[in-house]
Amino acid sequence: MVPARRRSFLVVAGVVLAAPFVAYGQQATRMRRIGVLGGAPGPRWNDFEATLRENGWREGDNVQVVWRWSSGMPERIPELAADLVHLKLDVIVTEGTIETTAVKNATTEIPIVMATTADPVGTRLVASLARPGGNVTGSATTAPQLLPKQIELLNESVNGLRRIAVLRNPMNPGHRLAYSQIESGTEPLKIKVEAVDAHDAATLARAYSAIRAVKPEALLVLADVVFDARQPEIAEFARTSRLPAIYNKVAFAEAGGLMSYGARYDEFFRQAARYVDRILRGAKPSELPVVLPTQFEFVVNVRTAKELAIRIPQSVLLRADRLVE
Repeated sequence: MVPARRRSFLVVAGVVLAAPFVAYGQQATRMRRIGVLGGAPGPRWNDFEATLRENGWREGDNVQVVWRWSSGMPERIPELAADLVHLKLDVIVTEGTIETTAVKNATTEIPIVMATTADPVGTRLVASLARPGGNVTGSATTAPQLLPKQIELLNESVNGLRRIAVLRNPMNPGHRLAYSQIESGTEPLKIKVEAVDAHDAATLARAYSAIRAVKPEALLVLADVVFDARQPEIAEFARTSRLPAIYNKVAFAEAGGLMSYGARYDEFFRQAARYVDRILRGAKPSELPVVLPTQFEFVVNVRTAKELAIRIPQSVLLRADRLVE
């Protein structure tokens, strides 16, 4: 097994964020209130809370965290966003493009920290990466090399790849931009792309039939709160359909998906906590540059590869950070 390599994050304009920033003065003695709008509880939010504690913010002592979960139902997100804004919090942390958009639409005053979002400039959440300009800052999960690399890994691993199905959410503004990138990346390879849309449990069930109908040789699943809430289900669909698939989160590969390639998500949530700390100490989100990932994690489920009778080249396996046996 190839050991996991150390990961790092790049901040636009060369600002170093790893250490707590203390130039804003001492913490206020009053209780500060943080809102969270995410998909569901999980280890990533444990990382967020742990990093808050490392920076001196302790639940029930000097900070209160108000949690709101969409639980894979994006239609609830605008209502949850409005609820958090009504509470007049000190800062709101969001998980995903849809969540960030909903909170931004509800307030221009409360600082918003994106734990994850696909393309904040393309979706007009910020003016630029270096100078966000409004009340939103945080991390961008998709660097320009992500989708081309996923296509490259599929093309190298699946013999005779000529058609890829892409599972996307039409309600996610980042997916329109991502799909354009995929089309641009597959055109030189003469690979046809078939978009299959789903935005909730019912449409996802129909999407499975649609994917089988286009008879792709591989599947690419875009990052989305609806899909993340159903990681084992989607991975099981691909596996039982004997469909090689690539995802952007390790959990999919651990659940039986063939492979995953994407940034380490735990770092996004630690970074979100660092930015919350800076904002609570007086920093303005408009002046905090959006953080981009510079290193990615590649995981291959070799058990699934054997089950699908796919001989992944050794040159691909050697590039993996981890193999799921």
